[in-house]
Amino acid sequence: MADSFSLLEEDLSCPVCWEIFMEPVILSCNHSLCRACLEESWSKGGTQDCPVCRRRSARDQPPPNLALRHACETLLRERDENTSHRGPQGVCSLHSQKLQLFCLEDECLVCVECVLEHADHSFCSVGKAAGQRREGLRPQLEALQEKMAAFSKAELTCDKMAAHIRVQTQRAERQIKEEFEKLHCFLRDEEVERLAALKEEEKNKRMKERVDEISEIMSSLSDTIRAVEEKLAVDDDVSFLQSYKMTMERTQSVPEDPELGSRALINLAKHLGNLSFQVWEKMQKAVKYTPVVLDPNTAHPDLYLSEDLTSLRREDKLQSLPDNPERFDIYCEILGSEGFTSGTHFWDVEVGESDDWRVGVASESVSRKPEIDKEGGVWAVGAWWLHLFGLKLQELL
Repeated sequence: MADSFSLLEEDLSCPVCWEIFMEPVILSCNHSLCRACLEESWSKGGTQDCPVCRRRSARDQPPPNLALRHACETLLRERDENTSHRGPQGVCSLHSQKLQLFCLEDECLVCVECVLEHADHSFCSVGKAAGQRREGLRPQLEALQEKMAAFSKAELTCDKMAAHIRVQTQRAERQIKEEFEKLHCFLRDEEVERLAALKEEEKNKRMKERVDEISEIMSSLSDTIRAVEEKLAVDDDVSFLQSYKMTMERTQSVPEDPELGSRALINLAKHLGNLSFQVWEKMQKAVKYTPVVLDPNTAHPDLYLSEDLTSLRREDKLQSLPDNPERFDIYCEILGSEGFTSGTHFWDVEVGESDDWRVGVASESVSRKPEIDKEGGVWAVGAWWLHLFGLKLQELL
């Protein structure tokens, strides 16, 4: 009965004060604590985190855990009733003798008269048993504390990574919009240029002027035809013959047949043929392509990358970056965003005026953290200054 009460008390004990819950409340992470213990923890810590798992509480006033409160009140009431029957604490409830010994086989306190009921058992003093078990419990406590520290560190890292992800998203969104705006501007300019070329060709065709010229010639011919018809209708032969020569000359002074000429229409093939491809081909000449794009998630905190992720510089000023598994902490290095497993590869790398650089390849399993001990995995060429002796060394790894 005593053992069952002990187990039940452990289950119904507050993880802060280690006493039976008093006015228990439940947090959003499902951990329960005494209301007073929680308020004290929040006032000291300055944040509304769960003292057990360190997760942020979603409520300023956590609701009471009524079921747990009822269970604790029942336990306290039954324990009080049981204590009144057992007598004073530290006294055997069967023999009313002081509990002076500890049975090693049954793991329980006994009085002198209880020894007869534990035949062939080994005993030790209460103080020795308590001391041994305290020492045995300390490593377990230290292990739990180390585990809690590891989880706390992981939580801080996750919080930092979440904040960094938000920054990455905002920065990437801005750059994507800027890049697409450049493409939109290019397409708009190209559209204006091609429409202007179309209008210019339409202007150069001068078809309306040609129509006006033909209309004038037709009007002149119409006048001539009407004049000839009028002369032919004259009945007076003398009058007809007098004007005949002039009329004949007028009928002979006619323009040549109209010629429309070739290529008179708009060259639609020029303006519409493979339009998208021609624009894309022109866009390729305006857009820069870099075969190697650097992966900022692997960069050592000393390395500062350009916005297009194609160049970097080193500064003796650590950036506040999350300690994700891919990031180099040992050496000032960074990897490309894409790897390969076979084939022949080459790159042109501009090192500028730097006297301290290294370029090469690394295996995927290359050591990146101080606590991970792996040998090799990097093949590179480079140069650096040995300032101590004023010599410039060439490196081939």
